[in-house]
Amino acid sequence: MPFEVNVKGMSEKELMGRFSFTLPPDLIEKVDEASGEVGMNRSQIVREALTHWLNHTITDQNLHGKGIAVIHFEYDHEDMRVVENIMKVQHGYERIITSTTHVHLSHSRCFELVICRGELCDIKEMAKQLRSIKGIMAFFVNFSKND
Repeated sequence: MPFEVNVKGMSEKELMGRFSFTLPPDLIEKVDEASGEVGMNRSQIVREALTHWLNHTITDQNLHGKGIAVIHFEYDHEDMRVVENIMKVQHGYERIITSTTHVHLSHSRCFELVICRGELCDIKEMAKQLRSIKGIMAFFVNFSKND
């Protein structure tokens, strides 16, 4: 079920809360550049990004049953520890991986796409293990639950 905010009957003050966090300067610069291009301010961009993340992340409350997921990430293939750890995790979950695609972005940077089908708890655990590998960049996962 998508993440939704119930705003019915809420005052303007109740609608928004303050949230403070730290970002690296290069990411702030990218957000500021994007905000001008898309006509959104920082808060709107962060709200949209967090809503997207919540809508595409399976939580323990809805973790039962079967489903599919698309996982994609980037990494430096010259760091053999990263490559070995990715292979180790993927081979541990071969029963739920239906397909993988590997794309060379540059001499050292690679993009990996992993399509999974099976128990959502297994898919989530594999995604958690992949996400925790030091050296993986730009990790995304989209779940779809079978009804």
